[in-house]
Amino acid sequence: MIVLLICLPPPTPVRDKKQTDEDFDKEMQKYNQKLQEMEEKITTGKLRRGYILTGYNSDRMVAVRSFKKEAKNPPVRDRIEILKKQDKRNKEISEEKTVLDVRSYVSRIPFEELVKGKITCYEEDLLYHALFMDLNTEQQKVIVPGDYSYLSYENSWNAVKKFGKDERAYVLRKTLLNKVAGHLSLSFNAKLFFDWLEEYEPGKLAKIQKPHDATYQKREKKIDEQVKQIEETVSENK
Repeated sequence: MIVLLICLPPPTPVRDKKQTDEDFDKEMQKYNQKLQEMEEKITTGKLRRGYILTGYNSDRMVAVRSFKKEAKNPPVRDRIEILKKQDKRNKEISEEKTVLDVRSYVSRIPFEELVKGKITCYEEDLLYHALFMDLNTEQQKVIVPGDYSYLSYENSWNAVKKFGKDERAYVLRKTLLNKVAGHLSLSFNAKLFFDWLEEYEPGKLAKIQKPHDATYQKREKKIDEQVKQIEETVSENK
């Protein structure tokens, strides 16, 4: 007979409105530490990864511990493999904690410190790297041709560092235009982009708008005539 012990992951912290950044970061660090400890036990074989059904077409990852008696001295090859996995996971934990601490430190840099100095070339490259990754693959291939369905972050960064004025202008303006693609109504953002188009190519907005205005005026005239007819009919029936 095998008895299983279900070990649930710790609940994800939910930030309270009154909670400070420091308190929440400490809570997140404890949460990540518990997850890492569970992962270490899974890696070393003390626990096994499993899933429990929580609803239709959904499940939840859990750790399972078996009370079945196992061999006290596993083969040397297995022990070495377990130690290698443990070493690999220890390295990952070190990297994850470093990323978490760096992110926490940067998020706390005060405004007065963050605005000091000029924007560096490296920072500009980072900006265009972020903007370029927001473009879809078809748009990316215009300036970085190739047979790919997805451009990795590393390949994007290598490409951005070689961008000239034309490529940077393309990325910046394409990003701006993408932002207006979802605005069908004349919202405030759409008006801003109309102003941009007028500045970029004077007179183009009027040419685009002219046929649509003409169609509207025809429809407006028909509606006015129909309203007038209805009003006259109502007056006659009184």
